[in-house]
Amino acid sequence: MKLTKKLIALAMTAAMAAAMAGCGGGTDTADVETLLNTANETMANVDSMSAQMDMVMDMEVEGETFSMTTTSNIESIMDPMKMKMDMSLRMADEVMQEYTMYAVAEGDTVTSYMNLDGTWYTQPMTVGDLSQYNAQQNMELYLQNLSSFSATGTEEINGTATTVIEGVLTGDSMREAMLSSGLQTATATMGVTEEDLDTMLEGISDMPVKLWISEDGYVMQYELDMTAMMQSMMSAMAEGVSMNISNVSVKMTCDNYNAVEDFEIPAEALAA
Repeated sequence: MKLTKKLIALAMTAAMAAAMAGCGGGTDTADVETLLNTANETMANVDSMSAQMDMVMDMEVEGETFSMTTTSNIESIMDPMKMKMDMSLRMADEVMQEYTMYAVAEGDTVTSYMNLDGTWYTQPMTVGDLSQYNAQQNMELYLQNLSSFSATGTEEINGTATTVIEGVLTGDSMREAMLSSGLQTATATMGVTEEDLDTMLEGISDMPVKLWISEDGYVMQYELDMTAMMQSMMSAMAEGVSMNISNVSVKMTCDNYNAVEDFEIPAEALAA
């Protein structure tokens, strides 16, 4: 049971790191290339944004089935980085964990404040530790690394007309994205060594991605199918353990670009 819980926690951490590692596209036609170049420029100049991420993971470990849903609502101000996140984790429709986190950067140093079960905790971090939550930075990474993309249609997202682009992020690019997302720091707290992490990342397969980009280059939404990638990663870590991941899917919807109002860190958090 202890191993099962560790594997589930590890899978969720890895999936969260991958999900927060951004979104983007590659090139197949001149029109797609023009739109993606516009998105690169637009996203690089975003100074604030809101995002909602919904992640679903269905897996079976040693014959026991688990279904988990994570919802995160994030507000970010980019320079200097200031972030607020509300997250809820549900398993079989039961709330397993909820927390609120604030983070403020001063130079290369970040101070985080987390409210867990009504108690505030504070912890020093680095900008790198926070990178998995920096949607703007991670979108740029994806926009520059995804390949084999094509436009597949148009759709409105929250009233904004977008072009739908589908393709894959290669395994090599995904490894780079996850290593840049603070995964090593997060997994180290679970006793995962650097060698273990290297083994886990070695087998990463290509990841299908679908994204919605507005005419002026804002990434309004993206969806990731991380099923095959997570299965290969966890199989490398769970040698000798029966573990099947049937679905890991993520949808992130972004809005409120350049319009997030500044917010204060609660006094009780500052006093933690």
